[in-house]
Amino acid sequence: MAKKNLVCLIGEVYAFSFGFIDSGNFCASACHSSSKLAIVEDKGIWRNPYIDVSEHAFGKGYSVVNRVVIYPGTFDPITLGHVDLIKRAVRLFDRLILAISAGSRKNPLFTLKERLAMARTLSAALPHVEVDSFDGLLVEYVRQKKAHVVLRGLRAFADFEYEFQMALTNRKMAPDVETLFMMPNESCSYISSTMVREIAALGGDTSVFVPDFVQSALQKKFSK
Repeated sequence: MAKKNLVCLIGEVYAFSFGFIDSGNFCASACHSSSKLAIVEDKGIWRNPYIDVSEHAFGKGYSVVNRVVIYPGTFDPITLGHVDLIKRAVRLFDRLILAISAGSRKNPLFTLKERLAMARTLSAALPHVEVDSFDGLLVEYVRQKKAHVVLRGLRAFADFEYEFQMALTNRKMAPDVETLFMMPNESCSYISSTMVREIAALGGDTSVFVPDFVQSALQKKFSK
């Protein structure tokens, strides 16, 4: 591996500060000021304020100072794409907080109470995943939780423009909060909550897009 190579094969690649982690786990790219990111030339990995890459730490893999990540969203409802990102993200962090937005502006299908209940059903089977709700600025919630990283999923290039704008806005308001983008597995990269709701509303089968407990909730919702 050449010095200053921006790709490193250490299992999951860490690339905070507008980091990208693909579904194959081995490709990364990022952009950030040199004051925050630097390359460890001999090891070929990102130098990052949240990662200790000393010789001692590197000998054991890595150690991370703050390994709490916030995964925010409306989750109306949770899809298999969400589940894929959550399962992969918990391999990178000690705790993942699934932060469900009250989402009043989106006029959600499920109430906040119902979305929290579905999320807790999911978290019961996933160690290190917590469920919470928030209303207001995301960066303020992240600080309240003493976290520094926000996880966002990118399904397609169309997502990137909006997510990039939001990440830049959040960085302006809170330079200490970083955004980590992860791409879902290709088998569920096309799934969206909007698509699931539309299919369910028209009487279609959504079982291949959502967990079983979400499928049951959708059937109950539209059978009324």
